[in-house]
Amino acid sequence: VIVQGGEGGGHTGPIATTDNIGAARYVLDTRPNTKSIAGINQNYAWGQDSWGDFELAMKVLVPNLEVKTSQMPKLLPADNAEISALLGAKADVLHSSFWNGDLEALILQGGPRGLMKSSLTILTTGETAMHKLGAQIPDGTVLGARGPFGP
Repeated sequence: VIVQGGEGGGHTGPIATTDNIGAARYVLDTRPNTKSIAGINQNYAWGQDSWGDFELAMKVLVPNLEVKTSQMPKLLPADNAEISALLGAKADVLHSSFWNGDLEALILQGGPRGLMKSSLTILTTGETAMHKLGAQIPDGTVLGARGPFGP
């Protein structure tokens, strides 16, 4: 789906809804026995909408789905309390629309604690950390990219 005027205005590009419904469809295709999800997203429109789209799509695709936790930290990077909540949730799938500094903090703080190894991790804007922190992103992590701007 391509629409006029994606974020950044005036250009043709995908919208976040496409990213997150696509992520949910990917989960269904690759992990059809998924029973639970968790998320960590920004506490502003981008993160709230991204999580809302992913959560709703997953609930449609997996009717008995359990949402273990939804963490929405403020504008600064996630801290250890949110990472502990995600680890404790033990969800099958972890979703995040974090990008740039928030995503880097999640990888640097959550990685050593095994966060992205304990669940199938979907980073819908993960390309923003790929070059700088690629070696610290575990194999099997699903990375999305935003329009024509990512690799």
